[in-house]
Amino acid sequence: MATIPSPRFYVYTLARPDGSIFYVGKGSGRRVRTHEDEARYGRCQCRRCRTIQKIWKAGGEVQRTIIFTTDDEVEAYAYEAETIAQFKPGVLCNLTSGGDGMSDPSPETRARLRESCKAVWDVPGYREKMLAILQSPGYRERVRNTVIALQSDPAHRENLRAKQKANWEDPDYRARQSAAMAEGQRKPEARARMRAGRKARPPVSPETRDRMSAGIKAAYASPESFARKSAATKANWEDPDYRARQTASRKAAWVRRKARSTEES
Repeated sequence: MATIPSPRFYVYTLARPDGSIFYVGKGSGRRVRTHEDEARYGRCQCRRCRTIQKIWKAGGEVQRTIIFTTDDEVEAYAYEAETIAQFKPGVLCNLTSGGDGMSDPSPETRARLRESCKAVWDVPGYREKMLAILQSPGYRERVRNTVIALQSDPAHRENLRAKQKANWEDPDYRARQSAAMAEGQRKPEARARMRAGRKARPPVSPETRDRMSAGIKAAYASPESFARKSAATKANWEDPDYRARQTASRKAAWVRRKARSTEES
């Protein structure tokens, strides 16, 4: 049985009773135990959960082993990828080669995840159970506190910043994200959902509004932050493609506003 290590991050393996490893992962906290929670409560129908369920059905137990610990998350991801690479393709239940934290899975992996998620929500009673959890008293506050704790962690913020920067410096990633966002915003049903979501959103509390206002003021009061924003804006408008897209978007918005004004009059 694995014990939760004191260093912040670790790499772990899940194995069958005979010792054959079927999954390698990177985690922190009690991550090493969450896969069995997913299999037990039917939260996931992936190959990893099905393997765990087969072990239980045969009367066995999953063997959890912590194989590496560190306080450096990047190092943990690297060790995870190196460990996965030692196995032949198809032996493990991992959907990726590791090291990416599922930040940019392949199209095939995305398709498998999509089908797996759909299958889970079709399980009788699962939808009702999840809605009960999401609507339970204190759930929103617990999630909010968890997010605030993560956002307040300098190491977590720096890791996210490095990952996002690396992703957006990749031309292929940037093109895919831009195309997906543009396509999503053009769909009438997507626009309707976003509009309905904004209307249904509870009003921002005065305290939250004050915090947001103070944060924005502090960002613009910082010369370094102001310089970065100015440089980024200038670089964007010097890009002919960006300028053309913005110009076309503003023209289209003006045409829509003019049409609505004509209809109302």
